[in-house]
Amino acid sequence: MTLLLQRSNNVRILSLNVIVFALFSIGFTAFAQSNSSGPKNDFAQHQRSIDTNHSEIGFKVKHLGLSYVRGHFDSYTASLESNDAGKLSSVEATAQVKSINTGIAKRDNHLQGEDFFHAAKYPNLSLSLDRFRWRGDDFKATGTLTMRGIKRKIVFIGERQGTHVVDFGSGPQQRVGYTLRTKVKRSDYGLLFNKLAEGVAVVADEVIIELEVQTTKPT
Repeated sequence: MTLLLQRSNNVRILSLNVIVFALFSIGFTAFAQSNSSGPKNDFAQHQRSIDTNHSEIGFKVKHLGLSYVRGHFDSYTASLESNDAGKLSSVEATAQVKSINTGIAKRDNHLQGEDFFHAAKYPNLSLSLDRFRWRGDDFKATGTLTMRGIKRKIVFIGERQGTHVVDFGSGPQQRVGYTLRTKVKRSDYGLLFNKLAEGVAVVADEVIIELEVQTTKPT
C-alpha cells in the first residue's frame, strides 16, 4: 500500500512538472514572437549621417561676468550610431579650429591664437562619446573631449527632440534631432588667457558647450 502511494505521488509530481514546463515554453515562445515582430529593434545599430545645414556645434562664455558671448564652428564632421528608434549609442565628431565664428573677425583671430586654441599647432578639436544611458527621451552621454592636445573625460546631458520620416526628393529618410549640453573649464585644456579688467575676468573660465544635432538615415 505504501509503495502504491509513493508511485502515485511521483506520478502527480511528474505530471505537474510537465505542465509547468509546457506553460513556460508557450509563454516564452509568445514573448519572443511579440518582440521579434515589432518594427523597432533596441539592439541593432545603424550608422547615421549628420545634417550640417540644420545642426550646430556651439558654445557660450561670459564676458566680464555680465553677458554671454556665443560662437560656433562652421566646419566639422560627425559619425553617429543609433538603434532603430534613434537612440544614440556612439558619437565621433571633429571640428576645425580655424572655422570658429563668433561674428567678429578680430575676436575669432584671437581665439585661434596661442592665448586660446593655438590653431597653428592644434588645428582640430575632437569629441568621442561611447557610453549612453537612456531614460525615455533623455540621456546621459560619457566620453572624452580633446582640445590643444589635452584629452579629458566629459559628460553631456541630452534629449532626443523627435523623429520624422521625410522625403525631400532623394528617398524617404528617418530624421532624428538631439540637443546635448555640458560645461567645461577652458583652463583644464590649456586655454589659459586670464586678463582682468578692474579685477574681473574679461573671459570666464567656464564654457558652456551646446550641440544641436539633426541626423538622417535611409528607411
